Amino acid sequence: MATSKPSQKPDPRPQTPWEAWKVKPDAIEELCEHVTAGGHAAGFCGERGISYTTLLGWLAVKGSGRAELYAHARAERADKLADEIVAISDEVEVIATHEGETVRLAMDAAAIARNRLRVDARKWVASKLKPKSYGDKLELGGDKDNPLQVFIQKLT
Repeated sequence: MATSKPSQKPDPRPQTPWEAWKVKPDAIEELCEHVTAGGHAAGFCGERGISYTTLLGWLAVKGSGRAELYAHARAERADKLADEIVAISDEVEVIATHEGETVRLAMDAAAIARNRLRVDARKWVASKLKPKSYGDKLELGGDKDNPLQVFIQKLT
């Protein structure tokens, strides 16, 4: 007598935003485009109703290659931040005041302070995302063949 397979019933509960998003064929590309454009993973998750920690677990699955793609997108984001620094530095906000026929131009101190903060924040993030290109570089000098001799000469 032949045994029949139990029929697979469709899941009656609706898909969560995570379940719907993670099965998309271009899910990792969508995340990477968002990050490369200047967004961050937490904002991406918030816009889609996805748990941030679940996304990190999905990225970390061994053999998927998603973590490497995400890391590359973050490095590209550092380059975008560097470009933004130049654009912000070139911004000029001038206030024109009229005193009769004379026009007086003045720089807005608050705008300058705000732009300085924007530049500093982008420099810091870029240095963390891509430290080889945008991080602080420490260079040490000396005689690599005889390091102690150089040190002793400086003492005497």
